[in-house]
Amino acid sequence: MVTFTAEAYPEKMSTVSDQLMAPIMSAVNLGLTAFGAEVCSHCCDFIGSMSSHLAANPQLASTPFANYMHNFLKVCEARIPMLRILLMLL
Repeated sequence: MVTFTAEAYPEKMSTVSDQLMAPIMSAVNLGLTAFGAEVCSHCCDFIGSMSSHLAANPQLASTPFANYMHNFLKVCEARIPMLRILLMLL
């Protein structure tokens, strides 16, 4: 559900409050680390969609959501080498 929302409405996802973003990012982190390949794939789709949206909209670079995504990707970078490519987009 979160992946669909991120792909269909990335502008809405980039403006959610911190109270909502924290559990979303926690769920994505959990999906990357505690579940199988299908869930991990959906989480990577979410990260890719949101990273692409942020890269395509430079005016979002100073928003709390961009900072949240950047910090999230930095933490995950050591665990998942493919995320280094996504970090280059931000």
